[in-house]
Amino acid sequence: MRKLLRLGVIFLVIGLSLLLTTALRGSPIYIQPIKLTITPHEWVMLNPQLWMPRSIKLSLFSISEIDVYILDEYGINAWCEEKRLTSIFTLNGVKQSTLELQLNERGKYAILIHNPSDLHLDVYISITLYMLEKDLLSASIALTTMGIIAIITSKILPRYATRGM
Repeated sequence: MRKLLRLGVIFLVIGLSLLLTTALRGSPIYIQPIKLTITPHEWVMLNPQLWMPRSIKLSLFSISEIDVYILDEYGINAWCEEKRLTSIFTLNGVKQSTLELQLNERGKYAILIHNPSDLHLDVYISITLYMLEKDLLSASIALTTMGIIAIITSKILPRYATRGM
């Protein structure tokens, strides 16, 4: 029973530590605003970045309509290797927009922008990641719960073991 208690305390401490870390990392992350100059009919992909499973707010501004695509890792590879467009989110014909979407898994993501016009365009992009990271939150809750169950079980089982004899 002592091993079960010790294991429960270890799970509880790790789970609570991870929960604290998740809460501290829950503050919004502002990625430096980006200004791009895009030539007519050009496609531009921003450098892929590792984004956590959180909510993302993307603000765009351009003087003429642009097409914007959010690519996951599969979409990034398809675009870089074959110029095949596979996006998880698409905005066509926007000049100014603020969109919010939910990233469900940790991974590489990129923003691909197309200028379909005959103009040279300055495009301004602002990105904010916010909310708690779902995968860390789930792991911390699971570990904390397992720790509590192990501690309670280690306290209850000896009572039943002595009664049975």
